[in-house]
Amino acid sequence: MMKVQSKMKQIIAILCYLIPIASYSGGHGHEAEAHVHGVASMNWILEGTELSIVLQSPMMDLLGFEYRPKNNDEKLLFAAMTDKLKNPTKVIELIGGECRLISANISNPFREETDHEEESSTLSHEPSHSGITAKYDFLCQQPSQFQAMNVKLFNTFSDFKVINAQWIANGKQGGAELNQHQHLIKVR
Repeated sequence: MMKVQSKMKQIIAILCYLIPIASYSGGHGHEAEAHVHGVASMNWILEGTELSIVLQSPMMDLLGFEYRPKNNDEKLLFAAMTDKLKNPTKVIELIGGECRLISANISNPFREETDHEEESSTLSHEPSHSGITAKYDFLCQQPSQFQAMNVKLFNTFSDFKVINAQWIANGKQGGAELNQHQHLIKVR
């Protein structure tokens, strides 16, 4: 029984991560559906004591441009953006549950572009529609006391207009459209 629960938890976590990727692939002109500036997705799952959060956003909303940083100023902006995203207190505030961060992983959409540049010297240098994915994993000491999540991205990155949030919390699911005025997700 324990093995089945563990496998189910892995499947749910993978789906929570992959579903938004399928609809928002992050760039390079290959996406089936174009992303919309000002609109991001946040999917999260609370299963037992484990909380996983995945944020996907157009690079424009986080950085102000979507192409590989070209000069020192743009490289500094990219580094500052990455530092903000690595600090979950700039992204969310967890209310209740005594959750502590286990890991924060931020994708670098330009790493893949580097590989392609080496293979082809005809790569276009026009701005692409790049996106970024941030994944946070927490361990909650009192998950039954987890009450709400305050999404702070609207204060940290002023270009956000809407965040489409979806979640599964201990078998219950929900969704909300968040904005600068409504940025609190109540779990209980």
